[in-house]
Amino acid sequence: MAMAYAASQRSSCLKRKVGAVLADDLGNVISSGYNEVPKHEKTCAQRYTKCHRDHIYDEFFKELKNEVPETAAKETILRKRFRSRFKLLDYCRALHAEENVIVTLARNGNIIPLERCTLYTTTYPCRMCANKIHNVGIKRVVYLEPYPQQEAKIILRQAALYGFLCHLAIGTRLV
Repeated sequence: MAMAYAASQRSSCLKRKVGAVLADDLGNVISSGYNEVPKHEKTCAQRYTKCHRDHIYDEFFKELKNEVPETAAKETILRKRFRSRFKLLDYCRALHAEENVIVTLARNGNIIPLERCTLYTTTYPCRMCANKIHNVGIKRVVYLEPYPQQEAKIILRQAALYGFLCHLAIGTRLV
């Protein structure tokens, strides 16, 4: 888990730094990753001076005020309501740490049996990553920080039918 945390520190993300490592059944690290924009792309800070999702969010409210001027007086309330309902995670430009672990495996041509590997990640996987983890056959995930995305928990509970286990790093079994 310390290596996953160290990987997370390489991230340029302005919202959340996530790191992940995949270890075989002997504890050897075979892949690592962190959340980051694709290679050769400018980071969000370089491109927008803020998170891309915040940029989209701000542009939306700027357009809303221009098109419906009476919303300007209620902007604070509207922003709060909008943020409570929509996370805009799908608009994040970065590949997630878990995705980068899987991409690195594919790029390096590893043929290790993933069902015997453990993915250590600093944050509980999101819905998209949960699908990918389940699909490639990684059977065990250990995480530090919970993530309140119910869809991911449902995916990983369904994966539990096929032997998937998800553990909080301090030892509690949570799926």
